[in-house]
Amino acid sequence: MLAYGADEAERLADRQIRNQHILLGLMRVEECYSVQLLKQKGLVLETLRSRIAGLTAEEEAVGVQNKHRNSQRKSPGIPAGYAWPPAPLQPRERSAHR
Repeated sequence: MLAYGADEAERLADRQIRNQHILLGLMRVEECYSVQLLKQKGLVLETLRSRIAGLTAEEEAVGVQNKHRNSQRKSPGIPAGYAWPPAPLQPRERSAHR
């Protein structure tokens, strides 16, 4: 997943791997449960990629400045005001070792 994030940073001609690149890299891991949940909620890799590519340097700078001020900040592509549903806890079955 980190290698995918590095690929996304390179694709966007960014010199640093940032949160948005990690998110894009994560979205490329099809078998990941988190990605499946995000896709069920309507996130699409191509849409997310274009929104991130469309961020201006000024918008990115504002995001960095507000990083510590606004703990409720969402990643690009996640609608404002969206509340994550609680994750269902599924206890793992224990194997009988004697």
